[in-house]
Amino acid sequence: MANQTNNRQAGADWYSIVQDMESAAIIGCGGIGSWLALFLNKIGLSLTLFDFDKVEAHNIGGQIFGRIGVNQYKSEALFETIQLFGNPNVKVQPFTLSAAEATFNHIPIILSGVDTLQARKEILIELENPAGTWKIYIDGRLRLNEFQIYVVYNNPADIKRYKDILEATVDTPEPCNAQQTSYMAAMIGSYMTNLLLNYYINIKNNADITEKIFKLSFNAENNQLTKELYGPETIITGNIK
Repeated sequence: MANQTNNRQAGADWYSIVQDMESAAIIGCGGIGSWLALFLNKIGLSLTLFDFDKVEAHNIGGQIFGRIGVNQYKSEALFETIQLFGNPNVKVQPFTLSAAEATFNHIPIILSGVDTLQARKEILIELENPAGTWKIYIDGRLRLNEFQIYVVYNNPADIKRYKDILEATVDTPEPCNAQQTSYMAAMIGSYMTNLLLNYYINIKNNADITEKIFKLSFNAENNQLTKELYGPETIITGNIK
């Protein structure tokens, strides 16, 4: 069984690259993070999960959890969900810590599924630490009918570009009964997975085989997907272990 887990994707162009990819941290294990974690686990990426919140009944409609997970910490409930529906042979470590409490800038891949501006600012503090050895940060933002994804590389110019946008952002929560659906959460999780794979494809080939996207946006009401690219002056560097 273990040897057959990834047979149906072993012929993909990116499959051999995934085997060399490093571990990833997911901060926020709710709507975005729960689906994202399952997708990354299924392609064989080891994960460290951070979330201090607990699963509530109203989370079931938009997040991957079922009723059995209610009242559990989200990171721990997600670990159990992955063991049930994902690849149990891939390492997953859950921690009940917030973005402000966790230390993760030593993990090569950092992905955000947090749902507040304050939490993103707390993550940014970790990213700006000059001692950090992370390589790529992918920030997902989800609303009822739209999402945005930002891709940031570990260099001062790219971090500043992201920081400027973060500082100009106004946190405007939607009504409690119009915040999230599972299909949009799964959709942003799949796009974040794809952007991460594209990053490693470029490194593996030492060339821009795929586009270097800074911002990707989707609006479900008109099915419009838009993207903002990095310019040619941006150089993506890094080595696959």
